[in-house]
Amino acid sequence: MSHIFTALEPDAYDRRYRDRQILGRLLERIRPQRGRVAVVVACLVLGAAAGAGVPYFLAQIVGTIESDTSVWPPVLWLAAAGLASWLVFVVGQIFSGAVVQDLLAELRDDTFEAVTRKNLAFFDSTASGSLVSRILTDTQSFANALQIGIDVVGQFLLVIVMAAVLLFVNPLLAGITVVLALVIVLVTIGFRRISRTASQREARAVAQVNSFVQEAIAGIAVARNFRQESATAAGLAQVNDTWYRAALRLNRLFSGIIPFLMTLTGLATVAVVWFGGQAVAAGSIPVSELFLFLETLALFWFPLTGVASFWNQFQQGLAAGERIMALQDAEPSVVQRAEEPVASVAGDFQFEGVMLEYRPGVPVLRGLDLHVPAGSTVALVGETGAGKSSVLRVLARSYEFGDGRVTVDGRDIRSLDLEQYRARLGVLPQQPFLLTGTVRENIALGRLGAADAEIRAVAERIADGEWLGDLEAGLDTEVQEGGKNLSVGQRQLVGLARVMLQDPDVLLMDEATSSIDPVTDAQVQKGLRDATDSRTTVIIAHRLPTVLHADALAVIGDGRVVEFGSHPQLIAQGGAYTALYDKYFGHQTVGATS
Repeated sequence: MSHIFTALEPDAYDRRYRDRQILGRLLERIRPQRGRVAVVVACLVLGAAAGAGVPYFLAQIVGTIESDTSVWPPVLWLAAAGLASWLVFVVGQIFSGAVVQDLLAELRDDTFEAVTRKNLAFFDSTASGSLVSRILTDTQSFANALQIGIDVVGQFLLVIVMAAVLLFVNPLLAGITVVLALVIVLVTIGFRRISRTASQREARAVAQVNSFVQEAIAGIAVARNFRQESATAAGLAQVNDTWYRAALRLNRLFSGIIPFLMTLTGLATVAVVWFGGQAVAAGSIPVSELFLFLETLALFWFPLTGVASFWNQFQQGLAAGERIMALQDAEPSVVQRAEEPVASVAGDFQFEGVMLEYRPGVPVLRGLDLHVPAGSTVALVGETGAGKSSVLRVLARSYEFGDGRVTVDGRDIRSLDLEQYRARLGVLPQQPFLLTGTVRENIALGRLGAADAEIRAVAERIADGEWLGDLEAGLDTEVQEGGKNLSVGQRQLVGLARVMLQDPDVLLMDEATSSIDPVTDAQVQKGLRDATDSRTTVIIAHRLPTVLHADALAVIGDGRVVEFGSHPQLIAQGGAYTALYDKYFGHQTVGATS
């Protein structure tokens, strides 16, 4: 949870976009809905026209008092204008709401899809809570920006119409109004950058809170085991306070701009009243004309300040859009030089002087050389941090390596179609992640669309299906979140079944280090032998049976292969492997757990 002490800095993949770039992407997304958008625009125009009629008919009502004519015609017209304004507003809201909700659904789908296509290196350096915040919260804010944009357009149209009416009624007073209106516009434009920056900081603070809560819930058992509930609560209070300060600053900015603009409009109205009053006193204009101007002026100030208010909220949405676009546009760290088709993989891997760094200047693999013959099982052994997992990551193309070369069946791994290549790999981590559902459904993830008979056949093939009898309802056993209701060994068996259903050409596996009861361990070992038969397997070994079953062992030390050979050969040499064997494997017996 060390991230709670970091400042609200941008993520490594964040970048700046111009407003026109963000708006261009937004308009491109709503292009398929241009029919609905046309209805919304028509409603905005009609609404502005109907709104302009309100002050005119009010002035007509005042004029009937001076001319002693019937008041009912302008009253009826006023009612008709109000009704028309209400109707077009309702229709416009219905259609704009449909456009916004469709945009929100599409944004979330596309952003989630973009996340799923990132390399594993991306997830190792990015907090999952931050990604959740962008997929859920930022997409909502960006979609809301469209609704706010529609409101801004409507208010702007009303401003244009009202300005035209003011010019028609009295050009002199209209000129005074326009000059003061320009001051309001300049203040709003100047406020834009401040509000964008504050909005981005508040969004990052929300992401930080999401990350902390998600991590705290996932690690609640650790907090309870070590009696750290109070420390966890204090950590949440800290990130929550960071969000509170960012949100408070944003609220103060938005709360302060509106009263300031209202003050400016009040002063402008006073100026117009003073000049207009002088004109009425001099007999230059009738009272009804001044009344019409002031009523229109009130309707002019309302949308103008509304545009200013909405514009600043619009910046909040654009800030969210910038975060979404940065996530979608993040450059992949793994780059292929070509996309040669991969129909199958025999599994002959050759590492030639491979270098790998997770951080600049800190090499993990230091010129590693390794040959994995096709169809063989090679076990990687070595001290913690020696670089074993990094070898698997390079083979899976999860990370981009630097100098050196890796070939697959004689072809450069960087020249292959990445999707097709990865489809030929089966990857089994130490603790396979299980989704909420049944054991059957989790196995079925290995190959979507697999028949139930195929799923059962694979499950029964592993350890002769004995492990299924230990499950509460066999394949129909409900799996809780993350598989927490299953033992480590059972999760390994489900993972093995999933990989075998996939039937990959190559198996990359990190063997579990957690303790497993002898019966389950025997089932896992038998399942491993079934899974590794007739396919190239590279496995990080932690158990003696796995070491003995392997065709060859690669001893990894300080990012290099220091020894390579079979178990008997390396024991006979009495070198690095012998020291590892005495330290980690010597006390084990075949069938025992570590």
